[in-house]
Amino acid sequence: MLKSLTAVLVGLAGSVLGTQPNAPDPIPAPLRNLTWGQLNFLHTTDTHGWLAGHLNEIYGCSPENLWMSRAKYPSQSSIYTWLEEKVLPDTLRGDRPAMAILNTGAIRFDLFKGRVTEESAYNLSPFTGGFRFTKNVPYDKSIKILEVLNKAPRIFSQQPGVPSSALLVSPEQLATSGDIKSPLRHNQVPFEVSDFSSHEMDLIPGYTTQDAAGNDGDDTIHSPICFYRLPNCIQAFIPVVKEEKRTVKPDTVDLVYLEFIEPFIDVAAKFVGLDFDVKRDTAEYKPGSSLRSIIVDWVEHNWKCEG
Repeated sequence: MLKSLTAVLVGLAGSVLGTQPNAPDPIPAPLRNLTWGQLNFLHTTDTHGWLAGHLNEIYGCSPENLWMSRAKYPSQSSIYTWLEEKVLPDTLRGDRPAMAILNTGAIRFDLFKGRVTEESAYNLSPFTGGFRFTKNVPYDKSIKILEVLNKAPRIFSQQPGVPSSALLVSPEQLATSGDIKSPLRHNQVPFEVSDFSSHEMDLIPGYTTQDAAGNDGDDTIHSPICFYRLPNCIQAFIPVVKEEKRTVKPDTVDLVYLEFIEPFIDVAAKFVGLDFDVKRDTAEYKPGSSLRSIIVDWVEHNWKCEG
């Protein structure tokens, strides 16, 4: 049974391979057991060629680590502060001032110091949805929309056809209602520092997981890793002139938002007294752009790799 299943998969892989650009002719290969492992997956699906190179394309090099929840928001180590202060204003700037809103769940991974590749861009934001906007929204009401999105979840649960506001955040945020600060376990005791040493131990960040196998497998003392709660959404003011700051408050702005959160924008806008129809009074903003594509664009223009 196992070998017959393998044969079917190998046959399917051959048919798929033939549809890939510049694919070589399938080469007959002996059957292999379907054991769990990367090499066998590569063998049975023949993904060597079309994955090679594309995911390793380098767009730039990050000078620092940017965290989703391991850094407080707002802070200079937060990936959301980076988006809010740099990426969104630089890449979404148009001929009118705008206020851009995106949900924190649109980001799914940290950005590490070093090369930013196609693979890391997909890790950051794998979604393809674009941006939409509506014109001439009073500045003060655009601010209030963010407050509703972040502080009034019950409003959305009472609206028929509107998804739960829990979908606005990343999945791991749903597991806790507060910040997580991991102290030493009760049975961990630091070694005494030698009298001849005047400096503290240089601990590596880490934590001990707990699962069906227990939590006593690691007695190494780490410095704690903290995780912080995030808002549902963040907001970035986008002036026409790059040097303008948020202290310059126009009377009206274009309200720009990720396509995914349109049902929530619709409810929040009505709650703050805006009267517009998301189907009739909105349009695509920066056609063809997604959060991933504007991140890549910003990295290419701002983070060059040395050497």
